[in-house]
Amino acid sequence: PQGQPATDADTIEKLANEVPEGSNIHVFFQNLAVSRKNEKSITYLTSYRDWSLDFRVHSSTNITGTKFTRQSMSNPNLQNVGTGEEGEGNKTEYNLREVFGPRPGRVWFDPDYSNIELRIWGYECGNKEFIECFKTGESVHLLIAYELHPRLRSLSPREVKETTSYKKTKNGDFSIIYGATEKRADATYGVKGAYRNLINRFPEVKSFTSYLHKQVKKDGYIETMTGYRLYIPLEDPHKAVSGFVQGTAGSVIGEAMIACHDYLQEHPEADIQMILQVHDELLFDGPD
Repeated sequence: PQGQPATDADTIEKLANEVPEGSNIHVFFQNLAVSRKNEKSITYLTSYRDWSLDFRVHSSTNITGTKFTRQSMSNPNLQNVGTGEEGEGNKTEYNLREVFGPRPGRVWFDPDYSNIELRIWGYECGNKEFIECFKTGESVHLLIAYELHPRLRSLSPREVKETTSYKKTKNGDFSIIYGATEKRADATYGVKGAYRNLINRFPEVKSFTSYLHKQVKKDGYIETMTGYRLYIPLEDPHKAVSGFVQGTAGSVIGEAMIACHDYLQEHPEADIQMILQVHDELLFDGPD
């Protein structure tokens, strides 16, 4: 934005795709990307060590740490512990969760919500095909991937989910939820015209987005499904959908934490503690 050369991960990937695969320049960009990820892993690991005492990490939970009802964590940030799942082929990321675990004789129980943000978005858009996918256990991402990549219809759902096209479709779907422009969405999907194709095939997506944009321009805020008011800058109406989805999800997990806390207070004999909340997950520690 300031007119300086960009060296972020997306730019490196774009530049790598513009040169012949296997060339010295292509290999350089690949190694640069791996190096960046390794440096980030080392930074995280160092923070876990520096903020630990007696082999336990003592992190700060910021109850009002985000604009959209979600909590955040700092010193260190335990809401962003990499699993190493993003690397394809030769694994290029470390699973940092491997350095954590329960004490001897204890176990961790980690329930989470199933596709909560995608589910909120799909239901509020009101598209019958999206809703049917959630009701039957099918994948909305798969439905959209078939639309953008007709050739995938010849593969089994399991085979499709292993393709790069499917992974880009997932990223593209979330880019729309998080307010990407048409150009940015197309780049994320990796398909020219993907955004236009999507809103023509599923017009409710555009209608829902437009409805929230109008609400921002009229009132300066949107309301989540739980009635929580979130103010959105008038110059950034594209943040409305993200605010609605994340704000609703944050309220839901907050209610879940309260319910679980109340239950555990009523059953102290269980000797179970809620020790961490990460997005749509709750982590509990209890006896084996």
